[in-house]
Order: sequence, then C-alpha cells, then structure tokens
Amino acid sequence: MDLLIHVGLHKTGTTALQGGLSANYSCLLKNNILYPRTGLYFSQHALIPGTLLPVHPYLDSVSRSRDPDHYLDLLEQEVTQHQPSLTVISSEVFTEISRNESGCLGIIEGMSRPFDNVSILLTLRNAELQALSSACHILRDNISGLENPIAIYSNMLRCFRTWHDFWRRSGLLVTEKRLEDSGGNLVDHYIGDIVGTYSQAARDGLSEFTLNQGAKGSGANADPYAPLSYLVGFILGNSTLSPAIFSNVTFRDIASECGRTRIAAALTKRVTTAHLLGYLHFFSQEEPAVLLNASPYLSLESKIRAMTAVGLDSGSITHIIEIANRLVKIYS
Repeated sequence: MDLLIHVGLHKTGTTALQGGLSANYSCLLKNNILYPRTGLYFSQHALIPGTLLPVHPYLDSVSRSRDPDHYLDLLEQEVTQHQPSLTVISSEVFTEISRNESGCLGIIEGMSRPFDNVSILLTLRNAELQALSSACHILRDNISGLENPIAIYSNMLRCFRTWHDFWRRSGLLVTEKRLEDSGGNLVDHYIGDIVGTYSQAARDGLSEFTLNQGAKGSGANADPYAPLSYLVGFILGNSTLSPAIFSNVTFRDIASECGRTRIAAALTKRVTTAHLLGYLHFFSQEEPAVLLNASPYLSLESKIRAMTAVGLDSGSITHIIEIANRLVKIYS
C-alpha cells in the first residue's frame, strides 16, 4: 500500500484538486484508491496537520481535536478497512506547519504506519504571482491588511520560497508539478499520471468529472475583483490615514467605487495584474523599511513614481488618485 501526501502550496489550484478527489470518492474507492474521510475539513485533510496549530483562522470554526494520534488512529483504521493500493491525503496546512519541522515530519511519520511507500506531491507556480494572489486573497478577507500591502506581499513571497525549500530538503520523496504546465485539466495534470499507474479507469473517471466541472465554471476561489480595485487599495494603504479608512471601508466598497463612473470602467480595462506586481516589486526594492514595518508610510509622490515606473500613463494615474481621494472623503 502506498501513501501520497499533497502539501500545496497555497494558490496553485489546490481547491480544484481537492474538490475533484473528494467528489470522486466512490469512483476512486471502486478502483482501489482511497481519499480518506478521516481529517476532512470541507474537501481537504486540514484537521490532521491542524492539530499542531492551537489557533487557525479557518479551522477554529469547527470542533476539532488537538491530538494528532486521534486522527492518525482513525486514518489507520480506515486504511485497514479498505486496503487500498493508493491513499491520497491533501492539505496545504501540512506546509503551514513546516515551521515546526520536527512536528510536521513527525505527523507524516505517524501517517506512514500502515504504508509501504510514502511520497509528497508539491504543486507550485511562479512565486511572485503566487505571492500577489495570496496577498490579494488576504486583503479581500481582511481589509485591515491594506494598511501595509507591500509588507504582506513581501512576507508571502518569503514564505512560499521558504516552504518550497523545506520540502526539497525534507528527506522525503517529492514530486513537483507547476500550475503553468497545465494544459487545461488541472486535476489530471497534477495527479492523473500518478492515479493512472494504479487504475486507468480511476484516472479516466476523475478527468472526465473535473473537465465537466470546469465547463460549468465552478471556480471556488475565483477572484471577483479587477486589478484596478487592488491598486486603489494599495494607494490607500501605507498611509497615516489607512487605519481610519480601513476601519470603515470594505473591499467591496473599493470595488464599487472603481466601477462607479465611465472613466473608472474604462480604467478597469487598462490596469492589469502586471501593474499590481510591478507596483509591489518597486517598493520591495526602493523602500526596505516598509517591508520591515519600521516605517510603513509612503508619500503620494513615491506612489505616483511607482505607478509611472510600471507603465501607467499620467491620465490613468490621475484617475486612480481621484478614486482614492473620493474613498478617503467618504470613509475617513
């Protein structure tokens, strides 16, 4: 019996992979592949590594054990009951707990008890885009993070690089696959060839299901907001006014203001993800104190300089600042 543990990273299409595996539980099990029920939180096995995290922003909403052996014993019972050729476990929280190296590797060792072979699946993407996507997700969920978006981006970039390095030197057998190499069916790209070595029927069923789901546009973690909304948020951030603004405004308010006028609607088409990335990267090079949270405040002139450096024309910059100023008047 073999065990494959998918550990993320975050923002690499993990929700699609986990959703596909969970929804195809019966088909997979029929073909001797187990996606266990033990430790599931929604469609990922976050409760198992989550035992090492006394506090977690998403896991604390559910009743959960803090004892790893509770889940490890249940997992062993489930595996013993079904005797699968392959068991697949998936959760990015395994990577989150890697700062506690001995604890993380200890849980994996405990999970390995009923298995002959254990390997890791690590899903990756361009680190800068990954950090931007993660930062934007944080800002959507927690508007106060906009007080220093540059530090958030920099911290996430450092985390992703640190996590990647941890798994590479973990001593475990690691298979790396990149989001950018997917040909359209992300689930099959990540795990199809692995599943196929145990059962071609399981691979075909999983691939067909996820292609149909993609055609329906499931997109569980799809970002509903345009890059312009984030850029306006970035302009409002790193300012002495930020705490007052973000105690009153939601990200939806920012997005609404960005689409309120014809000029703003046209501007939405001009501002791209590349501009967001360039803006954050500009300050990571020019303002190291901001990254250290030692001096999180930036002048409007420096923000204009950054927008110019990433290729925005003066007219667009003027309109972006006008939108930010309207939000300041309304919410500060």
